[in-house]
Amino acid sequence: MNSNEIYVSLDIGTSSVKVIIGEMSNDSLNIIGVGNVKSHGLKKGSIVDIDATVQSIRKAVEQAERMVGITIKKGCSGHKRKSCIFTGLSRSSSRVKRKS
Repeated sequence: MNSNEIYVSLDIGTSSVKVIIGEMSNDSLNIIGVGNVKSHGLKKGSIVDIDATVQSIRKAVEQAERMVGITIKKGCSGHKRKSCIFTGLSRSSSRVKRKS
């Protein structure tokens, strides 16, 4: 893998948690990893059990990381249509590190 920028999308929903890892290459975003698990700890779009919700997020992130062989160290998410973009993630940065 080279040093192209990496982007991560996190969707926390009532029925599932999804993570997509994409890599920018020649002005194209290539999907290189995905994670999709059943949500726990959410009801009608609200968190009712933070520990269960965190576990669902961790499982989805781990699935996507395993596909790509990297570790997602940092990021942010949006809530109720307010979004925040993961900025400047790359395999060479301290925020995204290759698994040994």
